[in-house]
Amino acid sequence: MMGWPGGMVGFGWGGMLFGLLVWILLIALVLWAVASLFPRPGQQDDALETLKRRYARGELGDAEYGKARELLR
Repeated sequence: MMGWPGGMVGFGWGGMLFGLLVWILLIALVLWAVASLFPRPGQQDDALETLKRRYARGELGDAEYGKARELLR
């Protein structure tokens, strides 16, 4: 009966592991959000290369390619 009004006493190790898991997920979410706000420096080059490959395969016309290339620069 001792400690019963304390609340978390009954959860023991399970409660501690759950709390640790919540913190890990929260930190991972913050890191993901920060990484998505600041793209890598080479990421724009990758998009331009993809655009060039699609144009070479004939998936894009001249006008579409030109417009997309200007947007990426």
